[in-house]
Amino acid sequence: MDDSEQALAYDAADFSGSHNRRVDVFRELAPPAAQKGRFLDLGSGSGDLDFRLLAALPGCTITAVDGSQAMVRLGVQAVQRSPQF
Repeated sequence: MDDSEQALAYDAADFSGSHNRRVDVFRELAPPAAQKGRFLDLGSGSGDLDFRLLAALPGCTITAVDGSQAMVRLGVQAVQRSPQF
């Protein structure tokens, strides 16, 4: 997804339901020590799921990687706009 317009359209999609569910399942199944661990997200897109994980698991660290430069740019912009970073 190297096209900026495609990346913007994907980023604007509402994945909140599935992303929130993934966070909930992780919190239910992962032991407490894992919830403060280091994670690698391959194919992170603009980082929506990563932001949700960081909000729910403040002790964790996430390295987000995506093959699309357009998606990475959106993720970097989101980090720069976020007051928690």
